[in-house]
Amino acid sequence: VWLQGDRYDRGKRVLTLFKEKYAPLVLISGNNVLLSPQQRPGEKNISLPAMKRWLIEHGIKPSCVLVDDKAMNTRYQAMNVINLAKKRQWKRIILVGSVHHQLRLFLTFLRVADDLGWEGKIINQPFLLPWYKIPGGRNKNARAIFHDELKKIFFCKQHVASFKRGEEYLKKTVPLLRLQLATKKDARILLRWRNDPTAYVNFFNALPVSLEEHKKWLETILANKKKHLYIVVANSGQKI
Repeated sequence: VWLQGDRYDRGKRVLTLFKEKYAPLVLISGNNVLLSPQQRPGEKNISLPAMKRWLIEHGIKPSCVLVDDKAMNTRYQAMNVINLAKKRQWKRIILVGSVHHQLRLFLTFLRVADDLGWEGKIINQPFLLPWYKIPGGRNKNARAIFHDELKKIFFCKQHVASFKRGEEYLKKTVPLLRLQLATKKDARILLRWRNDPTAYVNFFNALPVSLEEHKKWLETILANKKKHLYIVVANSGQKI
């Protein structure tokens, strides 16, 4: 489910998920009315036909793209999508918003799913963007928008699930995780994570590091008995 907003940013995540066969269909949800900054201050959206054309130009067949053009806000997006999920007997949906939008998006969809009695699985897969960057068509960076989203959750609390309900839901649906002490064998995967721009932008040294620098750091950490470096591992054994 590609939620309209941030121009084509979220489409990149949708495209990856579709091409990696995580879903057989893409459902675009939004409207063709509230597209300009005059109608949504601080945001300049693209139309649903433009979003669909973009997907087709990037290799998705028209028959694999569904469009919901009647949703004027997130709550109506959730209602339209969940009703369609019930009608088509979908067992799960993958929600693609942006990292700064995903919390409110998820809690809104969860509330609607509870209200409408849909027992399928909601999977969060946001488009990731460094907090300091400005999303497509916006005039604030991701961090500022996220703070605005938290305010919206408070003011629209009658339309969103509680944080407690969200936590309970995720505990039931997300694979169990465990912690594992890192070793020298983990050097390369740790370096890959360390040199991800969305990670190092938050570091004091906001630059990538070399393999040699990384190895020296890792050796120092592992030799320090007062420090413990853990890796999160899924039940499948995948280090995440």
